[in-house]
Amino acid sequence: METLNKTYYVEVPASLNPEQLKMMMELEKDAFPGLGAVDEQALVPLTRYGKLIQYRQQNDPSADCGLRSDESLQ
Repeated sequence: METLNKTYYVEVPASLNPEQLKMMMELEKDAFPGLGAVDEQALVPLTRYGKLIQYRQQNDPSADCGLRSDESLQ
């Protein structure tokens, strides 16, 4: 059995640079095709108010993300 020793961290960004914003919108379109994806007009305020969580692997520029709900703060 092989054990993976990878380091991951969680980040709550206060803002997104243009490259991150583009990446997040592409992830949304891929995960929720059609009208279900979150666009730039929603991502910017969600990020500003601390509702976006990025899960990153050490030395990997890409990230998985999730939206925080008020229940996750308790």
